[in-house]
Amino acid sequence: MGIVILIMFFFLPLMKCDSCPGPPQCTCQYNIIYCNYLNLTDVPEFTKPDNENMTWDIELHNNNIKRIQNGAFKNLKLEMLLIFANEIEVVEEDAFSGSEDTLYVLHLYNNKLTSVPSAVGKMRKLMGLDIHNNPISTIREDVLRNVSSTLSGIMFGDTAMKSWPNSINVLSNLDSITIVNLNISKIPDDAFAYFCNLSSFEMISTNVSSIPTSLSDRSLLEDVLLVDNPMLTTESFEPETFTKLSRLMRMTIMNSSITILPNIFNKLNKLFMLQLENNPITSIPDHVFHLNFSTNFWFMTLKNTSLVNIPKALSNLTTLTRLDFMISLITEIQDTDFSKMDKLVRMYFTNSPLHTVSDNAFHGLKSLKYLTLDNTHLTAVPKAMMNLPSLSELSLSNTKIVCTCNNLGWIKQWPRHSEVEIYGSCYNIRMTIALFIYKELPKC
Repeated sequence: MGIVILIMFFFLPLMKCDSCPGPPQCTCQYNIIYCNYLNLTDVPEFTKPDNENMTWDIELHNNNIKRIQNGAFKNLKLEMLLIFANEIEVVEEDAFSGSEDTLYVLHLYNNKLTSVPSAVGKMRKLMGLDIHNNPISTIREDVLRNVSSTLSGIMFGDTAMKSWPNSINVLSNLDSITIVNLNISKIPDDAFAYFCNLSSFEMISTNVSSIPTSLSDRSLLEDVLLVDNPMLTTESFEPETFTKLSRLMRMTIMNSSITILPNIFNKLNKLFMLQLENNPITSIPDHVFHLNFSTNFWFMTLKNTSLVNIPKALSNLTTLTRLDFMISLITEIQDTDFSKMDKLVRMYFTNSPLHTVSDNAFHGLKSLKYLTLDNTHLTAVPKAMMNLPSLSELSLSNTKIVCTCNNLGWIKQWPRHSEVEIYGSCYNIRMTIALFIYKELPKC
């Protein structure tokens, strides 16, 4: 859905409209009419523009509109209508008349609709539809069938929906499905069997406890986003869940109940980004990532886990160039941690009780330029910095580095220390670490 909107904005005509067809309280810029955040209770009247063939985007979101009446936009040819976050209960049959062949994107989410309006089914060019967070219990198949030849993205779901809407099966051209606030524990295993073009799947704020097996057959899938699904556990992911997804490039799992990272990645040879945030992960088994499982894999986030050690499996991620390792229970970095990650350029290891870095740590990280160890329990600049031949920036902000000759004297034997920008302050004196090294260390 977001991609559709970005495309629409990217190709905005680069001309200022001569006169704004919106009411005085609205403003125009190019072909966009802004009527949002105005406390409107009705759709305002729009006049005919100077150029009657011009298409328009209208933003009417965040008002108090309760009804979209017939002919509400009859004087305009709409291309995109954002009328979410209102109080809309009724959309009349001919609400969008005049825009049947021009309306591409329609956002009606966060309203009070109890069914998908018939007016939607009259839009012959509709590509993106967002109806989530309306008290819709079932989605009308007749309306969806009328837009099935053009609709490529849909976003739906509400706590009022107690069962999976099989009516969406008529939307065989979908390439993007986002479900939100779905109050069911299981999506039928064959739920995605009809969507051969599916490239993006997002599941947000649901009670779903398993991943439908039919998702594994969607060979064109490139993006999977699973956010705020507390019933998802390690057992929710069968080993074959993603084995056929040879095009999958981005995966995000946030705010789930996964404790052991499931073995679902080794066939994903196009994966380049993996974000794991706010999951109570205590273990990443060694076999989860085999050596060079994806030659494209360059970015990984492990944020707010319950890990107490650096998983050995990470050393198999030899193509990673960035690793964000934030908020964990890890207290020590040992000799062989990260040992094979010779492409790593940036590592953020922050917000943990880390107090020890082995002197022999970081061997093999020949490409690492930026290392952030902020908000840790370190009291000294680790001697392991000498094992990083490309290091250019070291951040130790909000640590308790004790700046004394005894504690930091080893830096005089670090040939490259003058080439590295060091950020952070001494804990024991009012001085930055860098200034201590420059002014005081030579006296030691």
